[in-house]
Amino acid sequence: MSLTRVGLSIGAVVAAVVAVYALFQAFDGRTAPPIVIEDAAGLRPVVVDVRGAVEAPGVYELPPGARLQDAIVAAGGLSPGADLSTINLARRVRDEEVVVVLDTPDPGDASGTAVVDGLDGSGSGDIPVRMNINTATVSELDLLPGVGEVIAERIVSFREENGPFRSVDDLIHVEGVSDRTIDGFRDQVTVGP
Repeated sequence: MSLTRVGLSIGAVVAAVVAVYALFQAFDGRTAPPIVIEDAAGLRPVVVDVRGAVEAPGVYELPPGARLQDAIVAAGGLSPGADLSTINLARRVRDEEVVVVLDTPDPGDASGTAVVDGLDGSGSGDIPVRMNINTATVSELDLLPGVGEVIAERIVSFREENGPFRSVDDLIHVEGVSDRTIDGFRDQVTVGP
């Protein structure tokens, strides 16, 4: 046998194997349809409770993927004097979330402290009602719910390396800070004066 015949024979055998495999796949009833995974939660509307400095506080049903701005619009828009420095209007809202829009504090208001963990303002648990996360020290940040000394140090380090936070939600970029942590102290902090 010549070398050409051997090559042709091998080519014919390979072609026959490929053809038999293709026919088997075409007529094999055991092949399953493609698996499609759908997130049913992503298709359901979200229900949020909007409170504070909005025209019509209440519970609103929003379409899937709605943003905080959509929740405020559903609540009739902002009241005069609403403070937007602590919220991110572009953030997606989650089902069963409570959205609180605060009023801008009066410049002459010296109340300055809030009750935290049952403390009445006389103990070491006092924190400013509107702590500025861009100027707060480690010891001040340590007083926030869900923030210990280590996270407080990370917040200050991140701020020193990357510049001031533009919104409270920017804290998500700090290692160890989650959305749940931020939501725990959102109404107690600000990024402005």
